Amino acid sequence: MLYEAYSGFIGKKPLINQRFRERFFRLLENNFEAEFKRKMKSDSFIVKKIMRIRMERFLDNEARREVDEVVGLELELKDKLSVDEKSFRFTCRLDRIDRLSDGSLLVLDYKTAGAELPKGAGKLPEEDFSRETLRDTVKSFQLPLYLHFAQKIYPGRDINAALYTLNDLGKNLGLKEFFKKDMDLEAKEKAMRFYLKALEFILRDILNPNIPFSADTSGYNKCGYCQFGYLCR
Repeated sequence: MLYEAYSGFIGKKPLINQRFRERFFRLLENNFEAEFKRKMKSDSFIVKKIMRIRMERFLDNEARREVDEVVGLELELKDKLSVDEKSFRFTCRLDRIDRLSDGSLLVLDYKTAGAELPKGAGKLPEEDFSRETLRDTVKSFQLPLYLHFAQKIYPGRDINAALYTLNDLGKNLGLKEFFKKDMDLEAKEKAMRFYLKALEFILRDILNPNIPFSADTSGYNKCGYCQFGYLCR
């Protein structure tokens, strides 16, 4: 729905006026009726009310953000990473890229549930890398990969990434930015080297025939997105 609502702003400055708000909530109403109401029971009106309140806050935040242009929506990036002469193909779908008033680019990833930023850069030395330590510190390589591939498309540009938490819009306009505002170029490059090194470690670990294949039992939902869950149980 957000793509449909914002598609008219691609290449333009988003204008969050009353006309846009009315169209936005018509789309929300239509999408709710088509996707959710039929699958839900008597409590559907409560969910609908919560969604309406959250989207009102979202648009209020959008009106306050200093965005000069919506550069793209749902952009698919395909690229490769080379590790030990092996090539790994990645496909990333970027929810949105904005050009801000200071000329920098911001890659946005919408989140409807809780999400944490990657950590560990500058704190976890390479000699301490393991599946467990990286799981508990980095947690996710999503934003580092988005940035790595986006920097290839926009070389030389000041670019950052952020989680746009639609369920928690009260702090920093709902944005959890990957790079802190006070980080200089050297610190950003150092952080990116850390995350890419950490990812290389994980890829080597996965391909190492001497390391048994096993499930992550640290949490009940850790295997929820794994395509091989039924093989290892």
